[in-house]
Amino acid sequence: MFTVSIVIPFYNCQEYLDACLESLDHQTWQELELIFVDDGSTDGGADYLAQQLENRMDARLIRKSHSGMPDSRRAGLAAAHGKYVYFLNVENFLLEGAIESAVWIAENNAVQVAVFASLDVSADTPSIRELHELGVDQRKGGPFLQRSVKANRIYTGIGFVKASLASRDGLYSPVWLNLYRRDFLVANHITFDPEENEDYPFVMDAYLAAERVCYSGQVLHCRRLLPRKVNDGVEGERRIRAAFAAAQHSEKVSREYSDRVDYRTLLRRWELANAWLIYRELRTCSGRLRLKYKYKAMSYVALRPDMMSIRLLLYMAFL
Repeated sequence: MFTVSIVIPFYNCQEYLDACLESLDHQTWQELELIFVDDGSTDGGADYLAQQLENRMDARLIRKSHSGMPDSRRAGLAAAHGKYVYFLNVENFLLEGAIESAVWIAENNAVQVAVFASLDVSADTPSIRELHELGVDQRKGGPFLQRSVKANRIYTGIGFVKASLASRDGLYSPVWLNLYRRDFLVANHITFDPEENEDYPFVMDAYLAAERVCYSGQVLHCRRLLPRKVNDGVEGERRIRAAFAAAQHSEKVSREYSDRVDYRTLLRRWELANAWLIYRELRTCSGRLRLKYKYKAMSYVALRPDMMSIRLLLYMAFL
């Protein structure tokens, strides 16, 4: 049996550590490498976790200064040794047997990226036990179900993205919906840029490079719906700059594939998705930061004259 590395970055999330650990302890895949990355927490969570992991041979804690989620994931990926790697946000959790199910998808289909579905749960859901009591059916898709993608069919990475974009739901691309072959990431130099958004650039690079992707349709992951925070100060500015950097990344990818006619519409929609990401970050930041970056965001969107961009431009104007 080979090892699966799970990278769990966290910052001031002590209240979710126990539930996260519990979900990892309910995994039926035994060969796990748990890599917790403390992003400079100040709530005592890192010290608490160090005590919990003291006698565990399958887990370790990396401590670093606060530099954001992408840099923490980058550090965790660099420390991983498993055949596969998975990225879990500490406030979220996996259903029982999730990793084994994801590995089964990857191994039986010989894919570089195995994709599954996720279920939204309330912020106060204490553990996976409550979900079992509610009778969660793992055979059915949750809100992050790719409805236009055929389950258990092998796609190229770009074919998977095209199939996803054919749905009204579009392509939702958080990094935690995928299990990745680590040697594939290494061979293609795919990692996280500390200056970019934590999901979009990494996932896009992985899909464009992948020769084989399979989507199972199984719900294996739960995302807590946390209250929106008003981002201000250094962290708020970092998130807005990361959203702009992700948009610039998508433009760079578009230029690299400019000779591929079949990629143009796809990458154009990806650029628009990153523009919506900028809008979402502006909505959650303080008035000071919104004023500072609003017109830069509107200028970026105004260069893309289509109906969706016009709609987004109007939304930004009324922020």
